Amino acid sequence: NVILRHESTIFYCDSAHLNSRSRNFNAYGNVHIHVNDTVDVYGNRLVYAGEEKVANLYENVRLVDNNTVLTTEHLTFNRGSNIAFYNVGGKIVNEENTLTSKRGHYHTNQKTFYFRKDVVLINPDSETYSDTLIYNTDTKTAYFRGPTIIRGEESNIYCEDGWYDTENDLSKLTKRPRISSSEQIISADSLLYN
Repeated sequence: NVILRHESTIFYCDSAHLNSRSRNFNAYGNVHIHVNDTVDVYGNRLVYAGEEKVANLYENVRLVDNNTVLTTEHLTFNRGSNIAFYNVGGKIVNEENTLTSKRGHYHTNQKTFYFRKDVVLINPDSETYSDTLIYNTDTKTAYFRGPTIIRGEESNIYCEDGWYDTENDLSKLTKRPRISSSEQIISADSLLYN
């Protein structure tokens, strides 16, 4: 039942080694960082650098922000910039959307995830594969940067830039967009697709 506070952030754990002069500490077991009213981070182990305000969490890491949960095995959270970063693979679950990627970072103030490398977004209506994808958890909109494929029940979509409103199932596709189904292929400079 260890509780530590650094400025406005509260840290909970089972045990900790604290260097009060440098404000650095290592925390073990049931680690919980209460960042603000909407953001909480959990893990099994924490290494915290007080001067830099950087927390490295390891093993069974979860970042919870309202209805969005990020899970990974290693997460770096910078309290100064309010940005969380992972590069060992991560999974985001938000209501009906599940997103996985090798690397990513999350701006907690803007509620925006930036995903890189082997990005896959799955919801009940489609599967999206991309190299770079930006996802806003408030608007539930995904922005594509680079080659992207969206596979639906009746059609496949390709583009190299654009956005997809997952809540309203509406897309704007730019940079070589193409929609193909068993009956037709549509290509243009840009497409608005429901």
